Amino acid sequence: PVAAAPAASAAAPLLDHQDKNWAKSEKNREIRMKGEGKIPGWIGAIFYMVLGFMKEILFTIVPQKNVTFSSDRIGLTRSAMFLFIFIIIHAVGNLHVFLGPDDFNGYGYFYVRLYWTGFGFQANIVEEYILLAALLHVVVALKRTWEISINYALNSGKMNLALSGISLLTFMMIHLYQFRFGDTKPWKLCPPPYLLNLDTLLHLRLNLFWVDTPGCESVYVRDIYRMEFEIFQSLGWVLFYMSAVIIFSVH
Repeated sequence: PVAAAPAASAAAPLLDHQDKNWAKSEKNREIRMKGEGKIPGWIGAIFYMVLGFMKEILFTIVPQKNVTFSSDRIGLTRSAMFLFIFIIIHAVGNLHVFLGPDDFNGYGYFYVRLYWTGFGFQANIVEEYILLAALLHVVVALKRTWEISINYALNSGKMNLALSGISLLTFMMIHLYQFRFGDTKPWKLCPPPYLLNLDTLLHLRLNLFWVDTPGCESVYVRDIYRMEFEIFQSLGWVLFYMSAVIIFSVH
């Protein structure tokens, strides 16, 4: 009995170490919120804003609260922030269409060259993470809609997010069917050896995704440049995509 006491006391710190003191964490947060951080002024404010924003994006899927589907909105907000950033990047990427077929098709082939990161699937890790974030957003949103808005009438306005979300989900499936999985003509171009053509920055040219050096190795890629022009020759599809942009802004 005398020898057993030290063993018990030695095990106690291990047990204490496993239980986090969340009260202390909240207290520390309150102290931080009352004053400036280690980087003062507006520079520190911007730094901590970006740092917090990136943290929310990084923890879009993996935190426990997202997996357990509690009534907390963290699963919605984090996935929404990540999807919002993706929409901005995707919209900027689509501007490459104004630089011609080589640049736009090379931009599309850039993501194909990252398929090795997709764990054996015909997709890269960014596409897979976006898919998981979108599924998380949809599932948590449906659960919250069922719990909160199920007893309200349709004209109460409580179902607006659900209706716009279903509309956007329909648009996304059509958009993927058209551009991600649609059949295209082949287009021949020379991709840069190392994913990006950084030499173009020295010549004040913006062809990051293709090269025109003599003797370059060419490949055939999907001609999404031609596909885009063929689809948007239809006024119906133009109105459909414009409506989706409006719904996204409202959502």
